[in-house]
Amino acid sequence: MSDPTATLPRILVVEDEPLIVRSLNEVLKTRYRLQLAVSGEEALATAISSTPDLILLDIGLPDQDGYEVCRKLQGNSATRDIPVIFLTSRHENSEILRGFEVGGKDYVLKDASVMVLMARIDTHLLIYRQQTALVAALEQNRMQNEKMSSLGQLAAGVAHEINSPLGYISSNLQVMAEYFAKIVRFDQIRQLSGAGELSPEARELIATSRESLEIEHIMADGVNLVNESLQGVVTTTKIVQELKHFARMDRLEQEPVALTSCLESALTIGHNELKYVATIRTEYESRQEVLCHPGQLSQVFLNLLVNAGQAIAGPKMGEIVLRSWHDDVCVYASVSDTGAGMSEEIRGRIFDPFYTTKEVGKGTGLGLSISSDIITKHHGKIVVESVVGVGTTFTVKLPRVKERP
Repeated sequence: MSDPTATLPRILVVEDEPLIVRSLNEVLKTRYRLQLAVSGEEALATAISSTPDLILLDIGLPDQDGYEVCRKLQGNSATRDIPVIFLTSRHENSEILRGFEVGGKDYVLKDASVMVLMARIDTHLLIYRQQTALVAALEQNRMQNEKMSSLGQLAAGVAHEINSPLGYISSNLQVMAEYFAKIVRFDQIRQLSGAGELSPEARELIATSRESLEIEHIMADGVNLVNESLQGVVTTTKIVQELKHFARMDRLEQEPVALTSCLESALTIGHNELKYVATIRTEYESRQEVLCHPGQLSQVFLNLLVNAGQAIAGPKMGEIVLRSWHDDVCVYASVSDTGAGMSEEIRGRIFDPFYTTKEVGKGTGLGLSISSDIITKHHGKIVVESVVGVGTTFTVKLPRVKERP
């Protein structure tokens, strides 16, 4: 019979006080799989051997302090990405800042409520899972096509796009935990005031408590925090879905997909880099489907978008326009930029392997060659039009999926 706890997140609790260990075990064991270490050396050995999903780390350990343990965890490639939450009774700002300086992700005071502790744990587990999924997707993509350097160059930007919404989700959860504690306190006061007809003193106590605990503000702001957090989840989910979309490059079977969805997938991945150099405009006149490997087509469009962004130089923002249209036989998609443009000589060589006009470190000269190969294997064609000083347009042409009678 399978273990029902096998899928629960694994948390390493590093704490040497038996009373606190028992307390943590009681409140956490239903939601997480717990491991225990009572010293710094044991914590390091356990973290390396079992790679838990998160570490709750006490600062005052018998053999070395938690700061030193965290510093060693950060220095080991097997453990540096595991989120560490300091569990401490120290309130001083200097101690808290020191925890962040050595690589801790958060801190929780030992007298904090269970809700606050679990909210912090769940937030950092979510961030860790998303980052792990991101790294796995990017690594799979790199192994599937080592020659495609564009996505690797955008990895930091994609991570930023994910961490931004997760950051305010984390902040909102912490505020909501505090709000909930105040609501619980207010409810306790109301219950102590008795049922039925309240005395003037009881009514005055309730009114005073309602004001001091800011219940009206909590009720109004709580809805905003929830809505903002939900939007952050939607944003993060979309990015992760697009990363999974890119990871499907080696699927043997093709599938009918709207060409515009491949454009949008590439735009989601490349957004962080493009937003600083150009405004993006879309002119989709067709959502007709083509039979394809969608991850490979998204890779083509990502490469075209990255090239468009790099072609736009100077202090002024440029413009990138994505278009789609179709005729009776084919579906077309184009990426246009207001960049520097290319001479006729350069246009004649851009699809040659290893040919590049970019600075060292900004391109391998393989992106357009690989993109051309992908489109050719899809029985299509990619063409380029460019005017020096005006801009460039790449157009992809692919056969339409025949409509069912």
